[in-house]
Amino acid sequence: MGGKCLVLVDEEGKKLVEGPACTDNFQIVKFVFDDLEWHSVEQCFQGVKYLSERKLLVRDMLPSEGESDKHYGLRIWREGQGYEDQKNPRWHDVKVHVMYLINRAKYQHNPTLQEELLTTGDKIIWGKPSTHLWQKWNGLIQMRIRDEIRSNNLDSAPLSQDELILSFKPNLDKYVKLGLLDERME
Repeated sequence: MGGKCLVLVDEEGKKLVEGPACTDNFQIVKFVFDDLEWHSVEQCFQGVKYLSERKLLVRDMLPSEGESDKHYGLRIWREGQGYEDQKNPRWHDVKVHVMYLINRAKYQHNPTLQEELLTTGDKIIWGKPSTHLWQKWNGLIQMRIRDEIRSNNLDSAPLSQDELILSFKPNLDKYVKLGLLDERME
């Protein structure tokens, strides 16, 4: 799930370049979510999937001195795998919405990251290859939040899960048209 997203810089969908650091879920940056301080989107995502004390164990895993975003993110990702009996039983159904809420919190607490995301203009954002279609979801989430920043809605109530999925439709259609996504992918 980590790595900077890619930004489409031509209209034919042929040239993708690395996007800004703010699009990287592994980026080490502090923010508050669910009344707890986190050090990356990945750390928060891996922690909040658990309904047990495991959530706090992941939250307490801080970046080591000099540890890169990538190494910290991978360490946290590994820590969040397994322990299925301690996960939210609805996790599969809510994880995209939770990722949106976590990213929103990151941007709300870091105005410079909001400015950085806006540098992508109206360009298509596409995630780097990952597990569970996160290549698709990460880009869609970044573009949704970019729209909220642009329209000064980042401090208003977040979209519900159903509203979020509906808001993805125009960009999903663009993904399919550009050949980035097979329309059968859900």
